[in-house]
Amino acid sequence: MAVLNTGKIVRNVRHRLELSQEGLSRLMNSTKGAVQHWERGRNIPSLGRLLALRQLCPPSHERKNLDALIREAQNGATAHPSNHSGGAKVGGGAGHRFNGLPPVGIKLMQREKDRLLRHARPAMKAPLRCFGR
Repeated sequence: MAVLNTGKIVRNVRHRLELSQEGLSRLMNSTKGAVQHWERGRNIPSLGRLLALRQLCPPSHERKNLDALIREAQNGATAHPSNHSGGAKVGGGAGHRFNGLPPVGIKLMQREKDRLLRHARPAMKAPLRCFGR
């Protein structure tokens, strides 16, 4: 099996979502620099971030590539040859699988979604304040 190019996959998903690097970083609660590093292959997003990105991506060829990248991360395989961290095995085990994700991955994705919603809600519910009188 060919080594997946993490940067190319993240960039293609971002283009599919029609977002800038800054826009994706805001949705993922990270920095624009982190997204740049992911796309250039300097760093690899964590499993939680990959799962959150998967949830944002509509069903498409890009999502299939993202699923393959997530499976690689779950199996502890390095997704990039220059990854010196060795790729930690997260959410592995012989648990039941739902949609290709172990139960730990689903919980992680749900927590990430809840966290993103918590950060978005205060901005939507904030009342408009008029200064002056």
